[in-house]
Parts: sequence; structure tokens; C-alpha cells
Amino acid sequence: EGKDEDAIVRLSATQLLEKMESGELTSLQITVAFCRRALKLQTTLFCLAETNIEEAIALARKLDQERKEGKIRGPLHGLPVSIKDQIDMKGFDSTCGTSVRCFRPAKEDSLLVKILKDAGAIPFVRTNIPQSLFLPESVNDIWGAAKNPHDLSRTPGGSS
Repeated sequence: EGKDEDAIVRLSATQLLEKMESGELTSLQITVAFCRRALKLQTTLFCLAETNIEEAIALARKLDQERKEGKIRGPLHGLPVSIKDQIDMKGFDSTCGTSVRCFRPAKEDSLLVKILKDAGAIPFVRTNIPQSLFLPESVNDIWGAAKNPHDLSRTPGGSS
């Protein structure tokens, strides 16, 4: 916790994958660091729509065990990833920031989420987006206005 986690979340995806491959870091260490950072930033940035933390941590443990057994699912094995709110993920609402799409959890993962999971990625959060992806800033009536980490009086812009 603390400085080690700060260092972990500042590494690139490539660096994280290299450190897992070398055994310097585990998927569990990385996933916990990113989960803690996301939850901490959510209190000021309102960047998250939903979290998948318990499942992500369980999957990180499983992927670490698979790595020990020499089983690698794919090039993203053990890497935590965020999924934008409009992308279907089984069991979660894909609201596009509109209330009419609330309380309608996806029955299955979208193709993108399936590809990421097949490659070994770990979806751990779903991120806030502009309403219907049409606005130039990340604001909607469900998740509120996301804040720019460099200037809290601004939003981070649109969805991409």
C-alpha cells in the first residue's frame, strides 16, 4: 500500500505485463493498486459508473495461479482494464448516461469485453461517459459530471 501502489499505477501496460512475466509483481498486487486508486479518485473526479472489484480481485488470484502453472490466457494476462459505461458487460447496466437504460443489466459480455477477457484482461471498473456519447464533456444525470484531474472546475472532455 502507499508508495508501492503509487509506483504501480504509474507504470505503462507494457511495463506491468513485463513485471508480471518476470515475477516482480503479481496480477493481484496490480489489480488491488488500481482498484484502490480508482476508488480514491472517484471521491473527487466522479470518473466511475460502476465497480467490479470483488470479481476482479478473485480473477487476479486465479490468473496468478494459472501463471504459476504455466498457463497464460493471452497477451493481457492479469492486466486490469476499465470498460466504458456504454459497452455491455454481463450483469451491469450499459446506460450511455441515460436513465431509460438503468436497471437493465446486460445478459452477456459484448464482443470487446469477450476479446479482452480471452486475452487475459481483468475488467475492474466501468467509467463515466457523456450522456448518449453526444456531449463534449463527461456529464450525465446518472453518474454526474466527471472532473478533470488537472482542473476540477472542468470536465475531462468527451468520451474518447
